[in-house]
Amino acid sequence: MLFHILFFLITFASLSFDIYSWIRKNIEKDVRPVFISLIAKLTSLSLIAYSHFVAIISGISFWIVMLLLMAIISFLNRKNKLSWIEVKQDLLKIDFRSLLFFLILIGLAFPIIKKNIIYSGYWDAWAIWLPHAKFIASDNWDLFFRFTPQMGAHPDYPLMLPTWIAMGWKITHSSGQIIPLLVEVAVFIFILLLALQSQKKYWAGLIMVFLLVYLNIFLKWAFSGYADTMLSLFFLAAIMSYYVFKQHSDKLMWVVGFLAASAGWVKNEGLLFFVLMSFLLSIRFFKQKEWKPLKYYIFGSILPLLVIIGFKSLIVTSNDLVSSWHRTFNQLFEMERYGIILNFLYHTIVNFYRPLILIIFLLLWFRRYQIFKSLGFRIIVGLIAGYILIYAMSPAGLEWHLRTSADRLILHIYPALLFLGIKFLSVKID
Repeated sequence: MLFHILFFLITFASLSFDIYSWIRKNIEKDVRPVFISLIAKLTSLSLIAYSHFVAIISGISFWIVMLLLMAIISFLNRKNKLSWIEVKQDLLKIDFRSLLFFLILIGLAFPIIKKNIIYSGYWDAWAIWLPHAKFIASDNWDLFFRFTPQMGAHPDYPLMLPTWIAMGWKITHSSGQIIPLLVEVAVFIFILLLALQSQKKYWAGLIMVFLLVYLNIFLKWAFSGYADTMLSLFFLAAIMSYYVFKQHSDKLMWVVGFLAASAGWVKNEGLLFFVLMSFLLSIRFFKQKEWKPLKYYIFGSILPLLVIIGFKSLIVTSNDLVSSWHRTFNQLFEMERYGIILNFLYHTIVNFYRPLILIIFLLLWFRRYQIFKSLGFRIIVGLIAGYILIYAMSPAGLEWHLRTSADRLILHIYPALLFLGIKFLSVKID
């Protein structure tokens, strides 16, 4: 077990350092070492998750696939590795003041956080995500792809969260609840640290952290065992990466493409996010005749898309919405359904996500109308519109579907919308 833990940590550290070095070499100013490190680590964990899927499908040992992945990335990045002097210089650029205030804020919020930790998780954790992890961590993983809709467990759901859990079980030679909990904590910390690094002004980042850790609904789902919080992490990381990297090098767009497409390996809703971001970015790049960043964006999305397509082609069932569209299509034209949906979403925001109301009010009060034209905001509007159409076509009872999922769907966009709102409020716009 110790050998496997050390091997994983070495592989993870090597990948993170190589990706950090590559990103850092393409950024000349406005260096944010913590942000770059977080994106490098999230990208590395995603790459390892994809290597796990390749390993079980190909029959090759997971450890051999990880070794090959580490060797390939190290070779491709051989000319971009940072020296220890450059690493030291980056460490000196870290704003330890903001990290200190961050720790104080988390310390004060810890009783609230602890109260929301559910060690056993909620229903879908045991009905969907943990069974998926159990299957792909076992020697009988191939049985997972033979699931039918009648067996339940939604076999069409993507495998990023189950893979992170399964890898933890394999590495530690265990199958207890501690690994899923550690994965939840890791996702939670990723989001909070990204929030801290989301703004150029440290106090603006701290405000975003505050609006996350003191929101009960965010804490509830962060420790629920569901994949929704992880999905919100990838939405936030992809949108943040776009805004931070677009002003530097076109080459960095591969990271944006990779993270956006990886959202589709977390939940099916992530595919909608990727389609929307790709569509809007393509329009922007075509209008500006910028082919190079589009090329890198597409390049970064190839691996996640190949894995998703491979997975979808292996399972014997399709998404319940897709399989029933011929029966539910006419529901799109039932106007009363839209009234029910919009009313429920409105009350969900009012009851659980009041900071969003405050953010929107301040944006209008200070006339920060530029946000409504921004790429990130248009993606979020597109997601909401897509979710509304999905509800309208839902083969399940509409009110039941809304009651059991609406607060989680708003959670998907909550961190990203906070980022955009605070970004436009904290920067002076002429």
